[in-house]
Amino acid sequence: MSSWLNKLTAAVSKTTNKLTVQITKLFSEKTITKESIEQLEEVLLSADFGVTATNNIIENFKTIKFNKNIQLDDIKSELAKSIIKFAFPNGNPELHIKPDVLNVMIICGINGNGKTTTIGKLSHYYNLQGQKIAIAACDTFRAAATEQLEIWANRSGSYLFKGNPGADPASVAYQAVSWAIDNKMNILLIDTAGRLHNHKNLMDQLKKIKKVINQYHSSSVCYTLLTLDATNGQNAFTQVDQFQDIVLLDGVIITKLDSTSKAGVAIGIAEKFKIPIYFVGIGEQIDDIKEFNASDFVNAILAGLTQKNKNM
Repeated sequence: MSSWLNKLTAAVSKTTNKLTVQITKLFSEKTITKESIEQLEEVLLSADFGVTATNNIIENFKTIKFNKNIQLDDIKSELAKSIIKFAFPNGNPELHIKPDVLNVMIICGINGNGKTTTIGKLSHYYNLQGQKIAIAACDTFRAAATEQLEIWANRSGSYLFKGNPGADPASVAYQAVSWAIDNKMNILLIDTAGRLHNHKNLMDQLKKIKKVINQYHSSSVCYTLLTLDATNGQNAFTQVDQFQDIVLLDGVIITKLDSTSKAGVAIGIAEKFKIPIYFVGIGEQIDDIKEFNASDFVNAILAGLTQKNKNM
């Protein structure tokens, strides 16, 4: 097992342990019954798989012909296949970094979702790949935001573009893109103000940032990525819905998977919104971020479903 997979498995252990105990108990009699399937539905919902994903998985389970002497490994295998089938049918979409043009990533999300930390981690991640990285401080109304970015830029070996305090964020974004193109940057990560998904003025501001970049720098590639705190559970669904309505998201980044027993939210989000999960964050260290791999993630949260745990 790779070191990253070990870290991922450890990070989602709260979810794994919860699923292991509950599912092992359900199928301790080694039979599949109508009642056990109904209870499995409750288990998946409690892990924040979401209603749509859970319904699809359960309906699929009802069609499977299990052996009479059911084993936990059988449950794990079929559950994993169902999750992949409904939540991640396209495998692992890759966030393509195109050569010879500026690749812009607008990082958005509500306060506390880990935007600034994620930007620092992404800077480090892409720097290790030999990319030339710049960060744009477009949260111009919170002085601490720029200070935090400066720390991350120094740690990751990235450039930092700063606007004047209180300046229009869209104007700063425009200037940052122009500067990044002139200085032959490969990637520009744009930090935006933390905003509640129901705060219209700030959401309109985010929309303006994206519009300005697309209108005046059409030669650049622009991705809008939403950071989602896995500990938010069902509220994460509302956040995706509202941000998607305003700026049309290209993908999401799930943060703080190591801090929750509800890592299943990644499955629910992917299934309901048909939106790529590009990265996951699993800790506070600068290298605690990785491109999302559906198979690795599913295997990690179901890791406890083996025969050695049958007597739990």
